Order: sequence, then C-alpha cells, then structure tokens
Amino acid sequence: EFDKKNKDQISSENFYLTYKEKKLDDSTKSRKELELKVEDGSLLAEIFKKLGFREVFTVKKERELYEFDYNGSKIEALLDYIPILKQNFIEVEMITSSENELAQIRNILFEFLNEFGIKKKNKSLILFDFEKIISIFCY
Repeated sequence: EFDKKNKDQISSENFYLTYKEKKLDDSTKSRKELELKVEDGSLLAEIFKKLGFREVFTVKKERELYEFDYNGSKIEALLDYIPILKQNFIEVEMITSSENELAQIRNILFEFLNEFGIKKKNKSLILFDFEKIISIFCY
C-alpha cells in the first residue's frame, strides 16, 4: 500500500534547514538529523551571507515522494531526477528515535528495495531499474 505525494503539489515554496550529524554506519547514510521549516527562504539566504557563506552551485531536481506501509513499517521513498546530470536517484527512509533500531530498520529498507529488484552494491551505492519503479508506482 502506498500514497504518492508530489512535493510540488504539497508546496514548492517550503524551505527546510537540516543539520545532519556524521554517518552512523558505512553501509547507509543513516544519521541523526535536526530539521527546521523556514518560512522565508530569502531571509535565510541573507543570514547565511551575513555569516560568511556564499552560494557556489545550485542543483535543481524534480522529486516525487511516496509513502508506503510495508509489513507494518512506514517507509518514505523519494524519486529524484536531476536534469543537469540526466540521472535518476532513489532514497528510502524510515524515522526512528533510537540508534538501537538501526540494524532492524536497515534490514527492512533493503528487504523493501529488494521487492523492486533493487540490489545493494558497495557501501551506500544502490543500483536499480528506474523504469520498473516508475511503472510500479504510477501504475
């Protein structure tokens, strides 16, 4: 069971400031994150400039967000297309409040990806057939 939520339909004007701690393991990008919704993106950009940051590069991407109930676990799958790279990417995640659950969550996520024929290869690199995923998600 899944729900498709296109971020553009939710709102293309939402900005989030996310602090990401160091990775907790080498096989995924699991880490503690603190996220804050920012009401005024231009004000945040001005604050960054005042702090000495400068814009170096902008990456534009198209993103589709899907929510799944997979064997009782809530999983978010984000399908990204980055035009400048002409490539598709997938990110799957589950939220937990305990580092003790990481191994179990990692297993659930890789099992979920395996359902779509997505295989884990070398650390956090995952190979997948994007067309197959699109046909499954978009019926």
